Amino acid sequence: MKTISSNLAKSKRGARYDKFTHQFYEVLKAVGGPRVVKFVSANLNGPDIRTVERNARCAKTQKPGFDVDTLKLAGEIYRQAKATHNIEGPVLVEAAEDETVLLKLIHWDQRTDELVGFCGEKGDEHVCQPGFAVVVGNDEDAYQRIEAAFKDCVVGHMARVIMLNPLHPKLPAVAVFLMSTCNRFTHAEVRDQWQQLDDLYNEHLYSAVGPLVSHASDGDSRRRKLMYMYALSEEGVRYTLDHENFTMSCALKERPDGRVFPADLMDQDFIHNGKKLINPLDHASRVLSLGGNAAHMHHLALVVQRFDLVADHHLRREDIQREDRQNWASAQRLMFPKVRECLQKIQNGEVGIPENVVGTMAYLELCWYYVEIFCSFTATLAERVKFASYVVNFLRIWRHWIYLQPGLTLQHNYITRECFQDVLLSCHFAVLLIRAVRDFTPDEDVNLCLTGSDCCEDFFSDNGSFVVNKHNYSFYDMLNNTGVMNRLNQIRVDENAPEIPKKHKKQENIWHKGNPVPQQKPNMRDFPTDEEMVAAWEAGLVMSRSKCRELGMAPDRNGEDDHDPGQDSDDDGDDGGGGDDGDDGGGDDGDNGGGDDDWFSKPHKVTGATEQRLLKEMCSDMCEEVSQPTISDVLGQADPEVLSSLRQQFDSAEGDDRPSTVSSTVTIAGLGSMHKSTLVSQFNGMPDVSKDRLQRVRARQFTKKKYDSNSMEDVTNTVGLFSDCAVYVKDRGLPAKFLLGRVQRIQNTGARGKVEYCKPINLNNMEQYSKVELHVAMYRQETEHSYKYAFKDVRVFPIHSIIMGISLTYSPESNKYTLDDEDVAKLLEFIHEQDKPARPVARKTTQQMAADGRVVTVVQSGRSGRTRKVVHYI
Repeated sequence: MKTISSNLAKSKRGARYDKFTHQFYEVLKAVGGPRVVKFVSANLNGPDIRTVERNARCAKTQKPGFDVDTLKLAGEIYRQAKATHNIEGPVLVEAAEDETVLLKLIHWDQRTDELVGFCGEKGDEHVCQPGFAVVVGNDEDAYQRIEAAFKDCVVGHMARVIMLNPLHPKLPAVAVFLMSTCNRFTHAEVRDQWQQLDDLYNEHLYSAVGPLVSHASDGDSRRRKLMYMYALSEEGVRYTLDHENFTMSCALKERPDGRVFPADLMDQDFIHNGKKLINPLDHASRVLSLGGNAAHMHHLALVVQRFDLVADHHLRREDIQREDRQNWASAQRLMFPKVRECLQKIQNGEVGIPENVVGTMAYLELCWYYVEIFCSFTATLAERVKFASYVVNFLRIWRHWIYLQPGLTLQHNYITRECFQDVLLSCHFAVLLIRAVRDFTPDEDVNLCLTGSDCCEDFFSDNGSFVVNKHNYSFYDMLNNTGVMNRLNQIRVDENAPEIPKKHKKQENIWHKGNPVPQQKPNMRDFPTDEEMVAAWEAGLVMSRSKCRELGMAPDRNGEDDHDPGQDSDDDGDDGGGGDDGDDGGGDDGDNGGGDDDWFSKPHKVTGATEQRLLKEMCSDMCEEVSQPTISDVLGQADPEVLSSLRQQFDSAEGDDRPSTVSSTVTIAGLGSMHKSTLVSQFNGMPDVSKDRLQRVRARQFTKKKYDSNSMEDVTNTVGLFSDCAVYVKDRGLPAKFLLGRVQRIQNTGARGKVEYCKPINLNNMEQYSKVELHVAMYRQETEHSYKYAFKDVRVFPIHSIIMGISLTYSPESNKYTLDDEDVAKLLEFIHEQDKPARPVARKTTQQMAADGRVVTVVQSGRSGRTRKVVHYI
């Protein structure tokens, strides 16, 4: 306001603006565009658009591959930020990486005279190459180079990014590596890029910010392979926690100044893992079974239906009817403690008929403990170590219990193997990071909430908002936008800089809204000693055993723990399913590693052997790759003898023959000159150039308007979720009978897979639902008309086996159900009709006299209705 008032009496040429005003309009141009700048400037007496554009020219455009200029710029940004915020000493840095989908387009860059967007040459052995570009040139062969590039090179439809993410809230994440890719690269290329990044980082950035200690990803199988190789390695001096149940470690490496820091810490993004943990709850073919207790989204739908006030649980319809699988805010709301409190009331029968929701409560509690490791506002560092141990060992015990249970499979009744491995990596990483900050940077907080690859997601989202607020852009657009983002990072580290817009509401962290936030948060520099960390890990192990025993996932005889024996793992039924998960290495969890109960008392022995076996399978091809050429041998840098004909035809991106003046036109024989950008646009639109864009498509597993009001309780001629029904059973050689059960799931198998039904089915119109199957939890008969709910006995019946919906009266005192007398009469009459012997049906015989003297006898069968004619003469 002071600047505005001081310029009111001045002309445009005489107006003067301070540093903050220039930064404000520069940020406004970056996030809103020139029109917004003109509008605001005209109404607030701001600078002219040309002045803003002149200030914005200092943004340096990113180059494909590792850009040394960007690394130097990042060093300047971090030095300025540390000086502004009085940050002394080194800060641990993580390298996060991810890929995103792009428009499959090629652009001509006038500044470098290069075609940008290719990722390498076509061929059966094509591997994406960072920094691959084709120099057009100004000579007569320029047109042939452009034509040959589109014919012989692969157009990348994705972008790969590596970002430096300092684990400090005042230091921004900076993108230092960009490459166009068609997603055809292996773990070997990733490893070479990591090594190249380490070398460049130590040269240009180590002295500015601190050591690069870890790599973060979000579930990519190639990076997971490398992460397990490094985390389970035993080479050199290892940095780990001295507990036999703690199975992962990292290396210690000397840095340029002679100091030793941890290296090769492997991190899987906790936000991505949190969403992957929630996704199986509404999976079409996966039913999580914890000790025979199912965990499913239908139980959470009961919470929304039986509790009218949103304040009771914080859930929304979009959390239950999940359209966006990447909605992090929705996943967090499902984990809130108030949701489990509502489920407990349903379990106790305080709101409506009691339903077994023990499995869902236990699973949501597991997810809550996992997110608490990184986002908690109350847990100390020692408690976070205990939470990490609980999550790791609960998953280990649960996994092997599923493997041992007949009728259950890892494919249908457990989380995916990828999710299991990523969560294990993440939990071990959190514990090692706490120990590393304590030992090497004790003056800094342990900022676990800043870890992971979510900074890459923010980067991709920001790129979308830079292109007229549309989330579709090309690789060339990303290169240009990255230079502007780095300029915004320079502005952001200024203590008087304007506020930069935040991320989308779906991706924000709302953990504070559903969990208590004390006035005095725990001290993130109150580091536990090694003995305290070992004790915390042991406490988490004991807590996981106790919870598994409570759920019925303990061996028949007591394990080697010091807890009183609880209920046995008496699984009266199963959730269906076929053979073992083909993705789990052919039953690799069968190795008990010693005693029969080691999978429960020492779960690391079983999963540790599995991890080592998986490591050998995944990394068997890496032992002979020590002498493999590095990925830096790209166009213009490899030996001329090994360059293909295409590379020999194209000039090097760093060649000495590049003209000092770049021509914007190219000469076409017989047609004259044409602008290079126009020619490239025409090649982008050629019919033989694929326009396919990789899109993330998820088949809808639920019908629209899934959960209608009162749909769960209506049993009038219908059968819906959690309604009681009678099932007709007829075994060969035995009299017919009926069983009672409560519907848990309704599925229809169609041409596109299984579809989940959440609305009631009309039993008077069964022809419409001929392929529908119902998962029914059975009632066990105690007396003549008295039943007890055997929730673990879940069976699958076709829709035509359902006789009718029934009414049961619940008695809280005896915990039993009584069948209504009217329903008893109807069911007995139905069974009586089914048991009646079939009567023989007489044939229908008719005779007709023909004019020619023939007698035609027509015989019609009573059963099949077939007609037979007999003709004879009198």
